[in-house]
Amino acid sequence: MDAAPSEPRLRRARALVVAWDRRGPVGRNWFARSEAVRDARALDLVGRLDDWSAIEALFPCGATADERAALAAALVRLVDAALVLVEGTAAADDDERLAREWEWGLTAGVFHFGVHDTVYVQPAGIRAQVQARLAATTAVETYALPSTGALALPRPGRERPLLRALCRRRSCRSFADSEMPLEVLAECLFAGLAIVGFGAADDGGERLPLTPCPSGGARHPFEAYVCAYRVSGLAPGVYRYAGIDHSLSRVHDRPPPEASTLLGGQTWFADAGALVLLVAHFQRTQRKYPHPGAFRVVLLEAGHIAQNLLVAAAGHGLAATPTCALSDRELEAACALDPIRQAVVHVVALGARGDAQASADFVRYDENPALPGWLDGV
Repeated sequence: MDAAPSEPRLRRARALVVAWDRRGPVGRNWFARSEAVRDARALDLVGRLDDWSAIEALFPCGATADERAALAAALVRLVDAALVLVEGTAAADDDERLAREWEWGLTAGVFHFGVHDTVYVQPAGIRAQVQARLAATTAVETYALPSTGALALPRPGRERPLLRALCRRRSCRSFADSEMPLEVLAECLFAGLAIVGFGAADDGGERLPLTPCPSGGARHPFEAYVCAYRVSGLAPGVYRYAGIDHSLSRVHDRPPPEASTLLGGQTWFADAGALVLLVAHFQRTQRKYPHPGAFRVVLLEAGHIAQNLLVAAAGHGLAATPTCALSDRELEAACALDPIRQAVVHVVALGARGDAQASADFVRYDENPALPGWLDGV
């Protein structure tokens, strides 16, 4: 006779936080992004499941049928919400791997995984929502005024090309339905992620890449993936950029998902020539910096890289804009990413500039009379 199947064992998720609100105690699995409102019985039950336990061992001796039924129902709710895991399931395996490989723990994990797959307001409703929000809140200053007796600084010369390129950069979501040059895409990628050399802290130390952007501890956690839609000489597809030799490689043979699918339903990206996805490889930074403060370093680096891409694009008159309104699961699938070790942190959209006004762009630009002559290219 075949042996009877062993009874499944349970334990609480390690990626678990409990907080109290008006509903009572609320447990949330910050990796699975699920939660359940729990009563005192359920809270006590979760507290007992520190290690794998047989279900029968959870029932108190002499429990009545009603008591057993109530406890079983509580267990079902906790398992459905991934607050309690069943041994041998994919959810349990992911929880174990998260504990091994995500070194930044609860502090960074609650934020990073907790904001994944945010549900965004669709473009048609954004303007009304923003106007309602502004009307309901107190105005705050958008720039600082000088103090009495402030020192007037020497004005930079307008002939400086780098400063002019920086001031020419404007977020523009008005894309033309035409191709952008491959050479321009290549220059933007080079400006952000090309490996131009190597450095070592001592003669026998680790040889670390040098790029045009600063990187905490020279760990360079970011790789660029490119969703190409309208780029001359480049077939539509998903590519990975290699800064070591300035090349693109196909990730797979499938066409790239539509830009709005990847970017939270933002329809103004429909005609973008390419999306540059900045993908963090967390273990590169975790190897040197296991404390959760290093997560902030990774996020900041995405901004450094994006700015270089945007300034390079501005130099060629492209429409370009960054966005963090991301559809995380769609992006992970498009790039074949491991969501524990990798994540798309930031995206830069590039393309030929169109004539139509995108609904999310400014309708008017006014020069600052205190610093005249610097508002170019808009």
